[in-house]
Amino acid sequence: MISHRGNFPILKCPMNLVPATPNDSPDKKSSSDRSSRTHSNALRDYAVSVVRTLTSRDYIAYFAGGCVRDEIMGSTPSDFDVATNATPEQVQQIFGRNRSVMIGAAFGVVCVHERKAGISHQVEVATFRSDGAYIDGRRPESVAYTSPELDAQRRDFTINGIFYDPLSEEFIDFVSGWQDIQARTIRAIGDPFQRFAEDRLRLLRAVRFAARFEFQIEPSTFQAIREMANRIVEVSPERIAAEVRKMLSDRRGRVQSLLILDETGLLHITLPEAFDALNQDVDARARALQRLDALHSSSWIVATVVLLWEELESGRIDSNSFASSIKNRWHLSNDEEQEIRFVVRAQQWLLQANSSPWSRLQPLLLSPHIDSALSLTEALLSSSAPHSSSTLLRHSLRATSNQADVDVQALSRLREILKQDIAVWNPRPIVDGSLLMELGLPVGPRYTQLIGLGRDAQLDGRIQNRDDAREWIRQQIDSST
Repeated sequence: MISHRGNFPILKCPMNLVPATPNDSPDKKSSSDRSSRTHSNALRDYAVSVVRTLTSRDYIAYFAGGCVRDEIMGSTPSDFDVATNATPEQVQQIFGRNRSVMIGAAFGVVCVHERKAGISHQVEVATFRSDGAYIDGRRPESVAYTSPELDAQRRDFTINGIFYDPLSEEFIDFVSGWQDIQARTIRAIGDPFQRFAEDRLRLLRAVRFAARFEFQIEPSTFQAIREMANRIVEVSPERIAAEVRKMLSDRRGRVQSLLILDETGLLHITLPEAFDALNQDVDARARALQRLDALHSSSWIVATVVLLWEELESGRIDSNSFASSIKNRWHLSNDEEQEIRFVVRAQQWLLQANSSPWSRLQPLLLSPHIDSALSLTEALLSSSAPHSSSTLLRHSLRATSNQADVDVQALSRLREILKQDIAVWNPRPIVDGSLLMELGLPVGPRYTQLIGLGRDAQLDGRIQNRDDAREWIRQQIDSST
């Protein structure tokens, strides 16, 4: 039902217009998802109170942006934004400086916050605005406070341009976003070339939304993306990385994200290694996407390595240079670079976990990145057929699905070990400096070697106490003389 309040188009409709996808079904939510919904409900209540406070002072105030879109589609918003005709100064005056902070004064944005029962809630309150010229492909040169309708017109996509009045439970839609959600369509508001010229990051956001929601990109919007794809390089590496990370972290949408990135010409610019992997031949493309689809981890790093595994394992991509290259390209942290290196290196032992000695597996479990490495191995084993072109995978699978099952079971045992107290599976070293000194061995480089070999012998069960260690050390000394 559509009515009007002044010049405002008002829609009175049920909230859940587009059913959530099967993975979002409430009865399949984990306890962490339920906790997230509980937090979101509390945040929503707070956002409603912010709207109520503003309207009680005779201002217009609506929910705006992604939270409206998500609620229409039946998913749980992670944050709530409010749009109002109150100026930033008026918002701060209403809520007081103790509860409000100017976080984007030039763009009319105030963060209104509270802490209740030990939990912090914050809502961004932005004044309705229209934007001046975008001189840097990211921010407008100037803004002017304006009406809700003009504010909607300057937003990126129609699905993000709907307002919602939580007090009257009415939607205010100036951009036909409601119809596009019904039609499962991503459409730029107004001229797509102008929208993308204003902020080139929207090129990637269109792809991410299409994959995340399983929507189609409207033809003129899609064509604009293709024609402007090369201009994504005008966006900072950090912003590009943030969008691509989100795509690769989305377990349900990442395969589709890559396909759309490839179709639009964005993939060879943002992740050229993936472009090469997907376009060398049909079989390699199918295997890469199969591996990615088999991955249960939400780690974007694991997703990237899974996608490029055949190239990394064969040496067509050097793992060390790749880690450095992607770090420099996306300005990654040192820890992220080390995680890439570790998850690749660990496969030497994890892909053959059932036959790998404990002295090689145990040190891997001490890494903060072990969960990522295990997730990668599980995806490789579950997606690879015996005729895989990968040498290491052929060896680890031994050309039989039964062996793959054995290795998967071995990985499950490793995960069970990780749940135990670390002292159980990481006992104190028996061979140490004090024992070597006790046996009269002079301090020197030999200490480090013997301590390392002794640790391996202990983990593999060949040394179980100090007496065993003394005998083992004597044997090592005798064999070297």
